[in-house]
Amino acid sequence: MSETKSTRNEVLLPKSELSLFGSMDNGNIPTLTNLVRHAIDDVPRAEIKKTLFVVGPHASGKSALAKAAMIGDLYRFVDTGPVLRSYHTADGPSMDFGPWIEMHEEHYGNNFTNDLLAGHIEASLANEAHEQHDIVVIGNRSYSGVERLGAVLAPDDSKVLYIDAPKELLYQRYCMRENKSLDRSEFQRLLDRDSAMGLDELADHADWYVLNDGSFDEGVHAVGSKLNGWTTRT
Repeated sequence: MSETKSTRNEVLLPKSELSLFGSMDNGNIPTLTNLVRHAIDDVPRAEIKKTLFVVGPHASGKSALAKAAMIGDLYRFVDTGPVLRSYHTADGPSMDFGPWIEMHEEHYGNNFTNDLLAGHIEASLANEAHEQHDIVVIGNRSYSGVERLGAVLAPDDSKVLYIDAPKELLYQRYCMRENKSLDRSEFQRLLDRDSAMGLDELADHADWYVLNDGSFDEGVHAVGSKLNGWTTRT
């Protein structure tokens, strides 16, 4: 009997969050509606003290570096890609991810993904005992998306950390991470889509910039040095 291999989304996303989608009510679409409406309706919200947005191109090391550099900090990590894809898998497994997003944007508006993320974060925090929260949101690719999430979550303080790497290194890391061979022209199209979504604008508005072109430990140190004095230590 062959062993079932977990998907990358399942590896990155805590099991408690993977089960959240089906735990709030009995239907998939009503659950999406609850989460999206929760983000934009005038309802009591969790008190969020600090929010860090960790952004950058594919395979720049955002998740790994941020989580390693912030060990010992009281932060809730939200990796936007795995979160959104887990909802896609639960709600529209027969559809490709792009058309699924487009379908719901037609119904909920262009802020669907950001409002879903905000609703997801709020719903996740509601299950936690403490009243104050600090959040790390990883993977946004547009400045307008960061602004929307910031407006809904309304933290007392928020910062943007941009993690980058040389294009050839991004390409090698991406192929290794996804365990597949990708033509360089295909990867360039992936980077071009990131730019079209507004990633370049995010780089212009970032509070901190890290070039992750060395070893993992060097990258962790670089991120930690940027965040020193801002993060909340135990």
